[in-house]
Amino acid sequence: MRKSSIAIIVFLALSAVMALGLRVYKFGQIPVSTYIDETAIGLDALSIAKTGKDMHGGPWLQAIIPSYGDYKLPGYLYVSVIAAFFTQVPALVIRLPALFIGVLTPLVVGAVVYELFTVIEKKKPTNVVKAVALFSAFAVWTMPWSIHFSRVGFEGHLGQLFVSAAVYCALRAVKQPRWFIASSILTAASIYTYYSTRFVIPVILLTIFIILGLQKRLRLQHLVFGVLSSVLILVLLIPMQLSPLYKESQRFRLSAQNVMHDMPAYVEYANELQEKDGNSFFSHVVHHRYVYLVKSFGKNVLEHLSPSYIFFVGDHNLRHGTGNSGILLWASIPFFAAGLYVLAKRYWLSGFILLLWLGAALVPASVPIEVPHALRSLNALPVYAMILGIGMGELYHWLKRKKFGLVVFCFFLVLLAGNLFFYLYDYSMVYPQRSADVWADGNIQMARKVQELQQNNTSIIVAGDEKLYLWIALYSDDPVSLIQQPEQNRFMQQHLGNAYVGMEYLRDSSIAKTGTFLIGSPDVISQLIEPETVMKISGWEGKEEYVGGTMR
Repeated sequence: MRKSSIAIIVFLALSAVMALGLRVYKFGQIPVSTYIDETAIGLDALSIAKTGKDMHGGPWLQAIIPSYGDYKLPGYLYVSVIAAFFTQVPALVIRLPALFIGVLTPLVVGAVVYELFTVIEKKKPTNVVKAVALFSAFAVWTMPWSIHFSRVGFEGHLGQLFVSAAVYCALRAVKQPRWFIASSILTAASIYTYYSTRFVIPVILLTIFIILGLQKRLRLQHLVFGVLSSVLILVLLIPMQLSPLYKESQRFRLSAQNVMHDMPAYVEYANELQEKDGNSFFSHVVHHRYVYLVKSFGKNVLEHLSPSYIFFVGDHNLRHGTGNSGILLWASIPFFAAGLYVLAKRYWLSGFILLLWLGAALVPASVPIEVPHALRSLNALPVYAMILGIGMGELYHWLKRKKFGLVVFCFFLVLLAGNLFFYLYDYSMVYPQRSADVWADGNIQMARKVQELQQNNTSIIVAGDEKLYLWIALYSDDPVSLIQQPEQNRFMQQHLGNAYVGMEYLRDSSIAKTGTFLIGSPDVISQLIEPETVMKISGWEGKEEYVGGTMR
């Protein structure tokens, strides 16, 4: 093995160790609290691990989990159940799966790009191909997008891993058609994990199948296994279609504000312009309502492709990023540009597959109004990593033949390392305070106060959102004892022992009476509690989030 190859392997091995360190530093502490979706997953996971039933007392094996009324898919939850067999710490139950996904994703992405080059591009496994695969893995390891979602428990992170693994198996099936079966199982797993994967994976697999067909590399055995795999996917998805919660889950997803909801405005605007143009045939074509719908949707897609979003700012929602860094490091721009150039110039078939993969990932992410959205577009993460990996690998092999070329390449890597250092400094030192509010800071402290009061047999009203019951149950010593009650208010378990969660209990004189301990925001309950009993419930760095006291 050449010294240069050994150097690359050593560098990437050290990078892998460093990447793991980046993900485990203050793991479970940053972000500072668990968001509502994470909290619900943790509660269901602990409940299933202990009793075999979900938080509402339903069976553990369900195609759609009712959760707190948002109808979750079970993929990430079941992985969290495995974590719950090893630890009862809520943050670890929720987020350990994300850490392992963050470790596996670079390996799978590297394997996918290796297969793309050797199968689609018909290249021999040369050092260039191996370097591209290793650098693609390196790109994921150092990507802010991956680092952040390796530390939080969101289903989309597991969904993109299943998508990448399914693509890898489909490419392996060219040599061994039986791999189509593995691909179909992983495809179904992705659909049972995150809703948007159902739009992404068919596009990628069908594109690969068509390209292989045009290359005349499919035999009867491939077709047989391809058909069997398609049937297997449909069979595996039958439980989802038959779930009593399926239709309601679809209505819930479509109820989110999206570009389709503005159709009446498009119609009114189109009619005005058509009337101005004399209601001619041409005006009805140019000013058709669907033209403005497509424009609105196209604008959302372009938001995800904005250089500002990709390299400098990222998602403005601080649950999906720091707000001070793009989903990629800005220092990776030279590698990204090189990757795009090489794909267009030399590997256009792989480039075409990645382009459709990117488009399929961005389409469902661009329908809602809230864009750009780093969580909903996570299926595009492997695409960006492969573009970076191709750029880094090809640029390295081109520069090493030039005078001072390796010096230039090392300069780019040093710049990347510096950018990564400042990202991590911001993430670990400043981001926790900046993002505390969006991570529901103070809810854990409130839940522990409720537990303390319950042990003293004190009646408690938590005057706030009824979903606060999730934190109260999860962060108690025995979560299962407080849940698995009959449905009280559409999956809202507002009565937890001697604690009552929701504003409506303030109007119940049998509960809201002198001596009852009241917890809520200062502006809501300050006038209802005895001044001498007031206590503050603080979140991160002592910031007041709730107050509590005995009712007058």
